[in-house]
Amino acid sequence: MLVVGAGMVGGALAIGLAKKGYDVTVLDPNFTRAWSAASDYDLRISAVTADNIELLQSLGVWPEIAKCRANPFFQLAVTDSSENWLEFGDSEEGNHPLGYMIENSVLQYAVFQQLQQYPNIQLLEAGLQSIDFNNRVVKAETKASPEGGDESHYEVEFEHLLGCDGANSKVREQSGIGVSGKQYKDACLLVNVKTEKPVAKRTWEKFSADEIHALLPLDPNHACLIVYANKETISNWSSSKDQLAEHLNSRFESIGPFSVESYGHFPLQRQSANRYGIAPVTQNSELKTPFIALFGDAAHTIHPLAGQGVNLGFRDVECFLQQVDKFGFSQQAQARYEKQRRLDNEFMAHSLEWVGWGMRSENKALKRVRAFGLNILGRLPGMQYALSAYASRAWKVSTKG
Repeated sequence: MLVVGAGMVGGALAIGLAKKGYDVTVLDPNFTRAWSAASDYDLRISAVTADNIELLQSLGVWPEIAKCRANPFFQLAVTDSSENWLEFGDSEEGNHPLGYMIENSVLQYAVFQQLQQYPNIQLLEAGLQSIDFNNRVVKAETKASPEGGDESHYEVEFEHLLGCDGANSKVREQSGIGVSGKQYKDACLLVNVKTEKPVAKRTWEKFSADEIHALLPLDPNHACLIVYANKETISNWSSSKDQLAEHLNSRFESIGPFSVESYGHFPLQRQSANRYGIAPVTQNSELKTPFIALFGDAAHTIHPLAGQGVNLGFRDVECFLQQVDKFGFSQQAQARYEKQRRLDNEFMAHSLEWVGWGMRSENKALKRVRAFGLNILGRLPGMQYALSAYASRAWKVSTKG
């Protein structure tokens, strides 16, 4: 089988299939072959939740991550302009973190290290060019390198094609699978800073009418500060580190003095594939058309508000591996995978939009309802349990205002 994309999700999928005895070819133009503890923090950070840490452990990836950098967080808190906080988890550090802040570069490197351990995984560092579905052949190529390396062309046969190649997936596009979604008016600004005061192992989000602010703790003296705001506003801020620090100081004054180390911004969108794959067709036990499935950003992208992007992708992998165990690479496996994962992914995507709208609204009636909800939510044991199970299977909820 052929996995296109060796990032966090594609790599995890390939390892999971290899552990089950399948022969897997992994196609990617740029494997993350190196990582250094001396490197600056990556701007792309994933808040990997407890259930997905278990998945990474089962795949043998977690020990590689632990050798690099991963910072546990024990509490997640949200508030609006009223400063009435809704808190998940415990303020005091315990033995069971809600999850870990992990740089995407670390995740990709750790996955690549584990991919190399399997004799039944073939790694092909080349970019997908075209797919011949009738003959079940993918054409791929490597570009000529500046050092003088020649351009190389490959043809890879496959029976099962698994697309993990991101939001602009060629597998999805060439399979004729369309998408629906929306572009958001806001952009996301990411700023890695070094602080003078220790950073608590607590991540938080604060909503106001015009902006959303968030903090991801990276280590005792580093954090990633996030601002969701109008695209033009963020673009105007980003001319220099000093100017950026001036804008951020008043928005993140609770963490004390800090210096900007790196920053970047990107547009926001929600996108969902119209199908998560194409079921195979067999005739007289002979495969006539291939099994095609999409995972992670190739199937769905959401607002990064709650840091759920890669978590949803890892849950795609776990669900798919379960279906393959039960039904093999069949129409039933593809249908059950799509049904289960689309429900979760779409619910999360639209929930985040409603949360963002509800938490930012300045409507007086809605503000009263919101204040009541924030206060009462932490006092309902049944809701606490439901939120805990859905979020990371380990969370508790409390409030303080």
